[in-house]
Amino acid sequence: MSLLSVTSFSQVFYNQTSNNLRYAGGLTPQVFEMLDTQERQMLFDCISECGVNKDSVIWIQKSVYDNLTNPDFYHTKVVVKTTSGRNSGSNIYDGFNTLEKPQFMVFIDRYNGETEIRLQMYY
Repeated sequence: MSLLSVTSFSQVFYNQTSNNLRYAGGLTPQVFEMLDTQERQMLFDCISECGVNKDSVIWIQKSVYDNLTNPDFYHTKVVVKTTSGRNSGSNIYDGFNTLEKPQFMVFIDRYNGETEIRLQMYY
């Protein structure tokens, strides 16, 4: 599990259809509505694995996002779930700074019937 940036994630392009979805950032209600039941459960499992209640997640704020040009700026936990179960897991990266409350960024990649949900918790 390596850290992802929005820039590196966004360098992969494919035709967006109702069957394909590629998104990175703080989760919005519109994006959440695009997830099917299994994908929502995968997201909730990622959040749970971070030790946070799904109702108390703080999605990434601009002030935190702006510091992510340095991948070592914050302590980070990465949790990945896939529909196939392959490449699922978690990893922790040490950083130089801490946040009072953790903030989250989600990377969603649905393509050709396979979905990967990657949740990065900055703390």
